[in-house]
Amino acid sequence: MANPYDRIGEKISAALIRQQTDPIARVQQEILRRNREQSSTEAVKKKYGTYKYRSDSELLDTVAPIKNDSGVKDIVNANTSNKNTPIESLLRSRGIYSRNYIERGLYNNFNRFGYNIIDPYNTPTVTREYVFFTKPDLNILTTTDGVTDGDYKDLNKNLVSYPFFTDAYSRYRAVLEDLCWSHSVRKSDSIPMAYGTLHYNTKNNFIPLLSNTLVSTLPLPDKNAEYIETNGNVYGTKIRYRDSSSGAKNFNFSLEFQDTRFYDVYMFFRIYDEYINLKNLGIVGPKQRQVWRKVLHDQFSIYKIVVDEDGTTITQFVKYTGVFPTTVPSSMFSDMNSTEPKGRLSVEFSCFEVEDMNPYILREFNAVSASPVNGIANLMKLRECELYDTGADHANGDWPKYPYVYWPNLNEGSQYIQTLNSGQRKYFLRWKYDTGTPLGNGGR
Repeated sequence: MANPYDRIGEKISAALIRQQTDPIARVQQEILRRNREQSSTEAVKKKYGTYKYRSDSELLDTVAPIKNDSGVKDIVNANTSNKNTPIESLLRSRGIYSRNYIERGLYNNFNRFGYNIIDPYNTPTVTREYVFFTKPDLNILTTTDGVTDGDYKDLNKNLVSYPFFTDAYSRYRAVLEDLCWSHSVRKSDSIPMAYGTLHYNTKNNFIPLLSNTLVSTLPLPDKNAEYIETNGNVYGTKIRYRDSSSGAKNFNFSLEFQDTRFYDVYMFFRIYDEYINLKNLGIVGPKQRQVWRKVLHDQFSIYKIVVDEDGTTITQFVKYTGVFPTTVPSSMFSDMNSTEPKGRLSVEFSCFEVEDMNPYILREFNAVSASPVNGIANLMKLRECELYDTGADHANGDWPKYPYVYWPNLNEGSQYIQTLNSGQRKYFLRWKYDTGTPLGNGGR
């Protein structure tokens, strides 16, 4: 009877021999494989032209008739090709694929196991939403129709006799500036307030107060298609045809804000509401040029821009047109004895239209942001506010002044985004300081 230990020794010896000879055999097989690939590729090039492709992948993407050629490694046959290593087969059996394999297969092949694979390259991860409110143009502050002698030189003379507005003029002047676009863009950067002098630069078409205190996300309505139905035949059968979609008009939504200790955000909506009430009574109204140009002076727009995990690549952009608040959150003062944090308020809004993913939205956004500096050419000359301070080796915590949308073809001094250009369409949200050198207060 043979000794079992001899059989074990023979297996160990054979394994050691294979361990030494297998690498040599693999090298020889790799040389043979490369020779076969080279001869096949040369044959394809000779048949279809003299263009020198950088890789088999490029050859597959650019020359459609050779997709069935055995010399070109198609993703379909990747599991059976000589190029597929055991570790690659093991990873794919566990749903782990390379980026090239996923992106090529997503549009060309079928995943038999569903899209529950590990895909860190294309799966949406961390995103951030930026919301920008444009200024309405209420006729509260004026440069031509105010009281020339007295304490309210640029307050509308029709409002001087109302204690509510004279008090707001003294205590919430910055809020009045945010409600009066045509007036605020001409003012200086120092405003006397009841609780001290406010260093406030009104040279802005947006309302940073609302953007900075917004703590909720801005909802986007679904689009629901309507349909047209034909008359029924003798069997009662009717045919439906799709009509235009609805849901983007007359949209109502709510936003939540965290107010300051002086309740500036609350007073923004309170002053707006009081102005609308007096307008409906005929005491105050739009300016003549607003009437001539048919400007809805008591409405504004909201831009919503969503960026990817890098903090700058834009993945979605939305514009809300004809926005106005419909509520005043006075209920926030119902229980002021509570020890819970205060100042959280919710405001209802209504808008005429919601539109998303139209590049004209980005073009308008740049026009609004660059208007105070007389165009995008001047805006591009300002210093960039980067996300990361490479000199100090930490994140840049400055508060920039002007947001703008950049894309690869938007060079310095050029016009706004050319929506008819067929070049690369990848947009980035970037920021500029107000001056060439940033200051401690965020470049103001």
